[in-house]
Amino acid sequence: MSITKDDYERLSLHVGLLHYSTNIGVIESGNKIYLIDSGDSEDAGEDILNAVEHLFPQKEVAAVLNTHSHADHCGGNAFISRVTGAEIWSTRAAQKSIEYPEMQSSLIWGAKPFNRLLTPFYKAEASRVTRFLDEEQTAFESVGIKTIALPGHYDDEAGLLVTDSEDSKSVFFLGDAIFGLEMLKKYWIPFMTDPALFRESVGIIENTTATYYVPSHGSVHTKDTIHELAEINKMVTLETETLILKILREKLSMEELLKRVADYAEINLGLGQFLLIGSTLRSFLSSMNNRGLVSYELQDNRMFWFAK
Repeated sequence: MSITKDDYERLSLHVGLLHYSTNIGVIESGNKIYLIDSGDSEDAGEDILNAVEHLFPQKEVAAVLNTHSHADHCGGNAFISRVTGAEIWSTRAAQKSIEYPEMQSSLIWGAKPFNRLLTPFYKAEASRVTRFLDEEQTAFESVGIKTIALPGHYDDEAGLLVTDSEDSKSVFFLGDAIFGLEMLKKYWIPFMTDPALFRESVGIIENTTATYYVPSHGSVHTKDTIHELAEINKMVTLETETLILKILREKLSMEELLKRVADYAEINLGLGQFLLIGSTLRSFLSSMNNRGLVSYELQDNRMFWFAK
């Protein structure tokens, strides 16, 4: 594998998925191709395989390496595996959700999900993990991969640092451990399970040396630009915490807090935003409560939150 600024596009496939694009990493080794993530569906998997066939004719897809278990990253696993016989590799933490994807819908709903939450946007087609990235040394012909835990967006998130042993150039595939500017501008409060851990992981990213840094949703960055993106990602979470503290000067229920945040951002919540932003705000409350910034009380059979 040899990556330069000019030929990077050849080694990174961009697949349009719903209202955004996902960067799909490609590792070329001998006559085999290894993909990093697989999009959100069978259609995405088919698009990826068509692109691979066009860019790398006569080469077989040997495995999909998942950065984490969210549907837009592993939803093409099953199709790609059926068509090519490719293995599915992930961290041990991601295995259960990849094999039992209903867990994703259950997490954002907080209970067994209703049918609308079992569509591909929330629930990927199940696939079987055959190898654990964080428990075995991963190396191919002239290429090495280091798995780096990057929790915060999701508990099982991991970055993959791919290094060419011939020229020492490296690409750090980041999954959703950091968000591109386009994603932040569009969604403002991106999904995460622990904002404090997210900031720590962003710090790990900017302190890890690589030639290129590739968020799953956003543009490719270099050593010269990754620090700015890291600071913006940290700032977004801190601004959300500041907004929550301001709103919780009065005691509010969780749904009242969600309404105030949505009204502030002038968001007309659909089901997806209601669930994803709501789940993220609950994650903020958990993190902020653990750090002594907010507290709660039960009154008249309701839970109220307030700033301390």
